[in-house]
Amino acid sequence: MQHDIDSVGPTGVAVELPIDYISANETTLIGVVSDVSAVPEITLRINGNTTQTCVDTTPRDGQWSCLFDAGGATNGATFTFDALGTDEWGNAGTYGPARPLTVDANPPAIALSTESLAALSDNTLFGSQARLSGTVTDNRIADSAEICAQAAGETTPQCVEVAISPSGQPSGNWSAALPVSGSADGETYTLTFYGIDSAGNRTATPLTYTGITVDTTGPDIVVTNHRKNIGQYATVTALAGTIADGSVIASLTLQVTRPDNNDFVQNEFSQIPLNFTGGNWSYNAQFDREGNYQFGLIGTDIHGNETILGTFTSRVVFLGVNVPPEAD
Repeated sequence: MQHDIDSVGPTGVAVELPIDYISANETTLIGVVSDVSAVPEITLRINGNTTQTCVDTTPRDGQWSCLFDAGGATNGATFTFDALGTDEWGNAGTYGPARPLTVDANPPAIALSTESLAALSDNTLFGSQARLSGTVTDNRIADSAEICAQAAGETTPQCVEVAISPSGQPSGNWSAALPVSGSADGETYTLTFYGIDSAGNRTATPLTYTGITVDTTGPDIVVTNHRKNIGQYATVTALAGTIADGSVIASLTLQVTRPDNNDFVQNEFSQIPLNFTGGNWSYNAQFDREGNYQFGLIGTDIHGNETILGTFTSRVVFLGVNVPPEAD
């Protein structure tokens, strides 16, 4: 059995990210390294003299990272970084190419679009209004926007970060759906907006909106009674149930498709408004045509959010036919 001896240190060690700017405080530097063996240790050299050792917990993937703290350096200060790797056998390589990076200590600004400002003007967001947009502007390179939504009574906000477009520029556009957990149905939120630049600086004073009611969910429709077998010409309750919503229910509509009959238009379709007093509704009717009737329900709230439920099928038979009993 032959065992190869590794007596050569890692090669190809380079700092790849960030490309241009670092924070005045902590920045994670990311780089690459190549070796036939694992490389568990990276030595990062700063300005050609000071060094720090970084442990790579995934030493075989050809990548590494080091957390560097600029210690509150002034805006515009420059640091030069290069690195060498040491493999699992203690073989050290040589320093790779140097990368100069400039401190960006100034945070970006974030703004909302005219459409988003108009949507927020009445402290209510519904339907498509729950996708907001705007711009992030920086003195160097803007990177992303972070949008946070914290429901009333909750201690932790839900946040989403989205990249701006175009990238790599001092200013760019962003668009994001509100990060509301589940489906918002009239709950009250505090919304916070941050801009983030390529050095990781965040907007010093974020845009904040309190008391925003968010409703992106249609009514909750429940069918509690479905009569599957109906005697012809009998007046019965074919469907019944409940409807509820976090805001105000605007309408509940029953869609009915009647069975084919040679004397009528095939599969007639109609829409019937239903009353929902106290959140309860029912459809009571006399069915004059044999065959399968199909029912669907559409509930709409005052913000235009819809819920569609169905299809429910009921079989209408002539009274002289043995009708199967209702299932429990």
